[in-house]
Amino acid sequence: MLEDEGMAFAESTAILEYLEDEHPEPPLMPSSAQARADVRQLMCWSNGPWMMSWKRWVAPASMGFPDTAEMRAQGRAELEHHVALLAARLERAPWLAGDYSLADICYAPLVLMAERMGLSVEPAVADWQDRLRARPAVRAAMGPILG
Repeated sequence: MLEDEGMAFAESTAILEYLEDEHPEPPLMPSSAQARADVRQLMCWSNGPWMMSWKRWVAPASMGFPDTAEMRAQGRAELEHHVALLAARLERAPWLAGDYSLADICYAPLVLMAERMGLSVEPAVADWQDRLRARPAVRAAMGPILG
C-alpha cells in the first residue's frame, strides 16, 4: 500500500510504475517503447501465471483447486517451466530485460522464496538470484526471508 498526495495505491505493479514516474533516477524502465512493453509483460507474468502456479503448488485450496498431490505437482511443474523461460533470457543478459528493471524487482521475492521452498533452478537463474541478493534494496526488503 502506498499513499501519496491524497492518492492510495494497493497493487504492486501500479506502485512500482508510479514510483518510477515520480522518481525516475536511477531509471528502472528502459527508454524505448518496445523494451518498456517487454518489462511490463514480465511484470504481468510475475503477477498472473506465476502466482496461479504458485497457489497450485503451495495452497491449492485457496483458489478452489483440489488439495491433492497431483495438483501440487502440477503447480510445481508449471513453476519449473516458468523458471526455464526466465533462464533463457538470463543466458543472454544479466537481468531479465537487459538492465536491472522493474521486471527483476517484481520477480525477486517470487524466485527467492521459491528457492527457499526447494524449487530447482538452472545455473543462469541461480546466478541471477545471487545478483538479486547482492542488491541493497533486495536485502533491505527481504532480509528475514534471505536468512
